[in-house]
Amino acid sequence: MLLIVLSLMMAEPLAAGFLIGGWVGPKIVRKVPAGPLRVVVSLCGVGLAVRLGLAAY
Repeated sequence: MLLIVLSLMMAEPLAAGFLIGGWVGPKIVRKVPAGPLRVVVSLCGVGLAVRLGLAAY
């Protein structure tokens, strides 16, 4: 029972982030130039890969 409650407690902020991101994200992407946006997204991806790689080993 505790696992179900914790899962629901974690799912609520995750769902809120998905809803807000899905609503705000397209509005931001339409206004930001494509080049800088690609750089930011790729840097975030590389940063996440490094963080997950370090956490795994």
